[in-house]
Amino acid sequence: MDKEILRVGIIAELDAINLYEQMANMTENEKIKKILLDIAKEEKTHVGEISCPN
Repeated sequence: MDKEILRVGIIAELDAINLYEQMANMTENEKIKKILLDIAKEEKTHVGEISCPN
């Protein structure tokens, strides 16, 4: 059960990364682009945390 919980969490984070990166690529506003890419970077950190729980 715990493996499935972690798997679903990773999938959700990967979906979020994809969404934020797609939106960043859609905007020409550099401030918004930076914010979205920063959020995507945070989500990548979350994937690492979920992938290697202590």
